[in-house]
Amino acid sequence: MKKIFYFTFTILYLFNTQAQKAEDFVQRANEGVAAAQYNLALCYEEGWGTEKDKKQAAYWYEAAAMQNLPKAQYNLGILYFNGEGVEKNPALAVYWYEQAANNGVAGAMLNLANCHKEAIGTPQDYDKAFYWYSQAYATGNTDAALSLGYCYYNGMGTPKDETKAVEYWLEAANKGIAEAQYNIATCYEEGVGTEENSYKALYWYSQAAMQGHSKAQERLNKLQR
Repeated sequence: MKKIFYFTFTILYLFNTQAQKAEDFVQRANEGVAAAQYNLALCYEEGWGTEKDKKQAAYWYEAAAMQNLPKAQYNLGILYFNGEGVEKNPALAVYWYEQAANNGVAGAMLNLANCHKEAIGTPQDYDKAFYWYSQAYATGNTDAALSLGYCYYNGMGTPKDETKAVEYWLEAANKGIAEAQYNIATCYEEGVGTEENSYKALYWYSQAAMQGHSKAQERLNKLQR
């Protein structure tokens, strides 16, 4: 009973604390403090100390984004991309991703690259996609390594180079990305960009399969027969 009471008391305390913080953010946000506007937007988006309200979240993210706060620019771009709290607008999503990317936000760089690659909210431009994947990779973003592998494998925004594709996929695979593990397994199985090696292929298929990658599971089953 004491543990249940303590747990309940803790939750109530945290909620009340969050509610107080939300009230503090309101005052400071209305005074034009960008950090407070961003924090208030988070409170509305996540329901911390207040009811979830994506419209209010978008409003305060935009207020902070207009003051050049990178995290707010990135989150606002996501809301426009998904149509949450605002009317869906891929072009505005790209605009805010670009602002955040130029301010050093790795996630924005990656999303912006994806938009250029897939022609979402902007004309298709593989050169720009490759550029922003490279910028994201330079920050240590693991997903960017996976994407750069595809760029080199398919010759998108850069000359086709299967050996480099393998290098990037191997890096991403070693960091636990199932899709990269599957890709590198395929390369080892077929000898693409690297020497053919059935043992390494089995290893990487198994690594991807353990993460629930369906294609890796199917290929692993066939090879083990």
